[in-house]
Amino acid sequence: MFTINVSDYQLEFMLCAAIVSFLISYLSYETIITVAEQKHLMDEPGERSSHHKKVPTLGGIAIYLSLLVVLMLLGSFLNTKLMLMSLASLSVLLFLGLKDDLLILASRKKFFIQVLTGIIFIAVTDLRITSLFGVLGFTSLTYLHSFLFSLFVFVLIINAYNMIDGIDGLAGGFGVIGTLVFSGLLYSENQLGLAVIGISAASALIAFLRLNLSQNKKIFMGDTGTMIVGFCLAILTLGFLNTSDLDIHSNYHESAPVLAIAILFFPLLDTLRVFVLRVFKYKKSPFSADRNHIHHWFLDLNLSHIKVSSILIGLNLAVIAVSFLVNFKDWTHRLWGVAISGSIMYFVAYIILKTMRTKKND
Repeated sequence: MFTINVSDYQLEFMLCAAIVSFLISYLSYETIITVAEQKHLMDEPGERSSHHKKVPTLGGIAIYLSLLVVLMLLGSFLNTKLMLMSLASLSVLLFLGLKDDLLILASRKKFFIQVLTGIIFIAVTDLRITSLFGVLGFTSLTYLHSFLFSLFVFVLIINAYNMIDGIDGLAGGFGVIGTLVFSGLLYSENQLGLAVIGISAASALIAFLRLNLSQNKKIFMGDTGTMIVGFCLAILTLGFLNTSDLDIHSNYHESAPVLAIAILFFPLLDTLRVFVLRVFKYKKSPFSADRNHIHHWFLDLNLSHIKVSSILIGLNLAVIAVSFLVNFKDWTHRLWGVAISGSIMYFVAYIILKTMRTKKND
């Protein structure tokens, strides 16, 4: 019987996943845009919208199809349980996102289904954060605490990613960077199944960005896309932290939490800031919509979507670079160094651009 030793073909698996995912995504958009236009499945410009014309919002379908084909083609050679549960979870989130994009779904219902999906995925795959890496004196966690904390991280990342999808190129560009970096880290740790999911999501998003940044044939990923990509980022984060903690010989055994937070720094910073403003300043639900996101700050300086997205993604790349370069012995000091320097970068960049804009107007 013909068998394949996966360890001998890891690079080939990664290349196959990247090419197949890109092609499926690239070839799907023409049909999706045509159907969306004919059936009037378009995003209507509103008060918070940064656009002035109707745009199809079903880009997430192509991302899902890309992952679906890759998981079906390569899943039997890799971690089958992980691949099957990922496919099942992605399918649930696909229908959840479609309902929200087409009919509008209450935030409580969305949150409940995300939590339920996370519970089932973590319980079946046992992909969870097993340690707090010494924070507040905690090293290992009990199963219950590990499960609940992993579920919190899972839901947080999905929603944090969803919240940055406000301008062209930002969510797509950040998704490419996040999934690529995690994919590379996991590949170096011999976690091929997770690395394949990461590279597949990145490739699908690269094809998406071609149209998301277009002026003529534009498409948004919608909640369908943000939940699917957010799910990928969530499980890549859980997998990276799990692997790094359980393997004492891992290159990232001490630095994994810092690297993970650096990769996700922008959506986490934006979510924390917006939630604090909504709850404590405006006294309203943290899930209510407004224009208090960091990308709205930069848009208000009359910068184009591409410029704002490039600046914010560039800053997050700088934060990732700092996380690799900072070399404090205690990882909590590294974490504080990355968090403080990263926050300063975003606010200083805004102040500099605002000053330049004021001088130009004067």
